[in-house]
Amino acid sequence: MKVVRSAVSVLPKLTFRFGFLALVLVAASIACHAATPLPTIAYVSGKSQYTPYSSTFAKPLVAQVIDPSSKLPIAGVQVNFPAVPGLQLSANSVITDANGQVSVTATGLAVGGYTVTAQVAINPGSKALFTGLGVSRVVLTIVPGNMQSIVGVIPAFHNYTLTGFVNSETAATANITGAPTFTTTATPTSVARTYGITAAVGTLSAPNYSFVGGKSLLTLTGVPVCGNIGPNQSSLLTGTYAFNLFDQQRGYTGVFTTDGSSMIQGQAFYNVATESNAQQWNFAGNYRVGNGYRGGADLLQTSAVNSTITMVTSFCLAMDSVTSGIASSGHLIEIQNYQSSKAGSLYRFDGSATSVASFNGTYIVGLQGTRIDTNTGNPLQYAQTAALNLDGNGNVTGSYVDVDYLQANGGTPNEQYNGTQPVTGTYTFDPAHNTGVITLSDGTTTTNLYFVAPTSSHLLVMTRDAGATQDGASSAPVYFGEAQRQAAGPFSTASVKGNINFLAQGIDAYSGSYTPAITGSGTSNGLVGGVIPADTVTGGEGLVVQAGGMSFDGAGSMTRQGNFTLVDGLNANVLIPSNGALSYTIDPVTGRFESRDPSTNACTLCGYLVAPNKVVALAPGSGVPLFATLQPVTIVPSTLKVNSLSGNYSIGTVSMISPLSSPLGGRLTFDGKGNFNSAIDTDGPVYGPVFNLPSTGTYTPVNGGFALTGTGATAPDFYLYLNSRNQAILVPYSTDETPTSPLLTLSSWIP
Repeated sequence: MKVVRSAVSVLPKLTFRFGFLALVLVAASIACHAATPLPTIAYVSGKSQYTPYSSTFAKPLVAQVIDPSSKLPIAGVQVNFPAVPGLQLSANSVITDANGQVSVTATGLAVGGYTVTAQVAINPGSKALFTGLGVSRVVLTIVPGNMQSIVGVIPAFHNYTLTGFVNSETAATANITGAPTFTTTATPTSVARTYGITAAVGTLSAPNYSFVGGKSLLTLTGVPVCGNIGPNQSSLLTGTYAFNLFDQQRGYTGVFTTDGSSMIQGQAFYNVATESNAQQWNFAGNYRVGNGYRGGADLLQTSAVNSTITMVTSFCLAMDSVTSGIASSGHLIEIQNYQSSKAGSLYRFDGSATSVASFNGTYIVGLQGTRIDTNTGNPLQYAQTAALNLDGNGNVTGSYVDVDYLQANGGTPNEQYNGTQPVTGTYTFDPAHNTGVITLSDGTTTTNLYFVAPTSSHLLVMTRDAGATQDGASSAPVYFGEAQRQAAGPFSTASVKGNINFLAQGIDAYSGSYTPAITGSGTSNGLVGGVIPADTVTGGEGLVVQAGGMSFDGAGSMTRQGNFTLVDGLNANVLIPSNGALSYTIDPVTGRFESRDPSTNACTLCGYLVAPNKVVALAPGSGVPLFATLQPVTIVPSTLKVNSLSGNYSIGTVSMISPLSSPLGGRLTFDGKGNFNSAIDTDGPVYGPVFNLPSTGTYTPVNGGFALTGTGATAPDFYLYLNSRNQAILVPYSTDETPTSPLLTLSSWIP
């Protein structure tokens, strides 16, 4: 009993002793743990470096975590890198490796100076700082566009590109403001050669980019085709103009705008934009008009179908009408490789064509060109007139009346001169581009007449054969011409009275000689055979031009006043004025004008009266169809005298050209006493040689015009037909002229 009591009494003492020991051990453990410091972080490398915008710093940002007691690295510790606006870090949290190190890369997102911080996750108070991190601007190079101009005209430089963008940015997304400036070593007195263009920063600015100027080239050429005589008068050509250009098989219509100083830009349409396979090229360049009311433009063309296709060409301009100091109409040729390629007319937009409703009335259409005979595949040289009524609501009624064509390679000329071919259709108009389409049908065939409208009453018309082509796929047959709204009737023979001159053109599409008159009583297609004049025509495919005049008595009788014919650009003859009179009639309602041969009933001149004394007509010419516009004149061709021609005339653009013609520029001076002298442009070289143009000589009236004979020559060299007191036509006179002799228009030279 004694022993038991003793054991029980000892137990509480042992329990107390063991509990106290545990407390002591725990306290010791806590004291020991509290004495161990937390991990710390230290900078290793990566501070004080720079990188361009959108680039990664060359050196990574490296830090190390260590045990402060042992000074040994600690693996497996999390290190945080807080985000920094303007930088992109490869990671915002990294675990230390076996060496206790962490590493991130940094990319500059905005220009500026930055500091990156590394923090131990369990000890945020321990930090490593990467100071001196700078993001610099990326340099963009200002590259001016290469420019072309002519001697005396330093263009305004405005085309440039910026190169060197990063991060897939563009000029539109990089918040660029301002504009560069440009200088050139060329001056208005510089000679024709290539000069440097240097770009400077100007006011250009961007948040993440700086700029440095680049260089390009300005090429100055000599005075363009047709030259520029005298002081610069480029303000004459100001505003927006419509034009058409064509040769025997090809052509186009289009528009251009000038700034009244030196810049020109525009578009040309092989087919207008409403056609699915439209062909279009854009152009921009520089122009200059001299005080002789003529000039030129050097153009850089870019295809709208393939923007990588570029070429340089020139327009040659001649102003026919200048009102209130601004040219309202003129002639135009396109020059490539120093040779004339296409010719046509230009007219200033007056803003009256704004919608379908703008076109309301009867429009007289005159077309010429080349088409393909769908039965034989042979090319047909072609001309026609038509009267179409546009009702202002998009509907068309009317008829083709005169259709002349000549089949090539010995084919027979044909003329439809009796019946009419009724047509109906519709028309549309796009005021944004001033283009439209007249779609006609005769019940079996659909024809589209594409047009550009400089005014609501005057259309430049083009149609294109969608079938077989001639001279390769690039030369689809086309017909070109113009449509003019007819003046209100009623009409009578008195509507045409006095002296009217004409310049007509057609195409000689056969080889060999045609001398007999060809008649016919009808063919399966309803066409009646036409009449070939008795004079012989020889030559291959080329242009036939006639210039002449008629005298109308206002009572139904007309007399030829003189006629000059040029075939293939080299064979020429002068027809003696007929002693007999021909009768003419005019329909009082439609304005239909007809003068017929009394023996054959074939048209000698048939068409429509557009306005008093102005007739759009077809005329037979050397066996080929000719299209002509008869215009009133102030000088009677049959009574010309030496003193009818005096003063200075600048040689303008080619009016009607043979495919082999070369253009020229220069001046002719007539003293009113029978003497003349000529000079090549003094402002620069002439593109195209001046063939057989005498430097001095005499002139005499003959057959309604003037024969120009060079000093020492035994026969005339050129023939000048005076259309009015201010305009004339100059053509080779004798039959031995070279094929490159041009047919030119002359404009009275304004001092």
